Amino acid sequence: MTYQLVRSKRKTLAIHVLNDATIEVRAPLHLSKKEIESFLMQKQDWIFKKQEYMRNLQPQKPIDKLDETDMLWLQGREYPIQFGNQVQFKDDCFIIPDMDLNILMPYLVMLYKQLLIPLLQDKVAYYSKIMKVQPTTVKVNSAMKRWGSCSSINGLNFSFMLAMVQETELDYVVVHELAHIKQHNHSSAFWKEVEQVIPDYKQRQLALKEMQHKINTIW
Repeated sequence: MTYQLVRSKRKTLAIHVLNDATIEVRAPLHLSKKEIESFLMQKQDWIFKKQEYMRNLQPQKPIDKLDETDMLWLQGREYPIQFGNQVQFKDDCFIIPDMDLNILMPYLVMLYKQLLIPLLQDKVAYYSKIMKVQPTTVKVNSAMKRWGSCSSINGLNFSFMLAMVQETELDYVVVHELAHIKQHNHSSAFWKEVEQVIPDYKQRQLALKEMQHKINTIW
């Protein structure tokens, strides 16, 4: 969880969600970072509700076009944009035509799918062996409201947006969906399956929620 830390001679620890939805933690001088982050984890539900409230107070202006001052995400990093004749990722740069975003978007989705598929296939193969499960199918779709899903016949679907997140967050989503092959629910037994492979899955959930907000500024 990203936060701003302000230390002072105060005696207690306090969390403030600012108007721009950033998190400010006010802590005593002696308090360790481990204790601070443990407190943040305990309060994560309240923090997310407060952040969502603050964001809803400030509706964002829709973006009609991208320009060369904008950046696009890939595997947890932002990369610059250059204008060209086709949509591609080359030399650490996104090449895109200079066109309205609603026309450009399907081509960007297609590019992200192409970039995600090889990495996703490797991840699913790797974790399938560890978890001793086998999905019937593995597909990448254009979903924008959920990272992944598992069907009743154990077919896995993953959002193209996973091309934008860090590898650790992709690992979590893959393990989450593979765990649904054993448990088609979100019971304690399901989360135990996830935790056996990704012990810090709660931290990765937080990172995904933060990333979702960043992605939503354009998508």
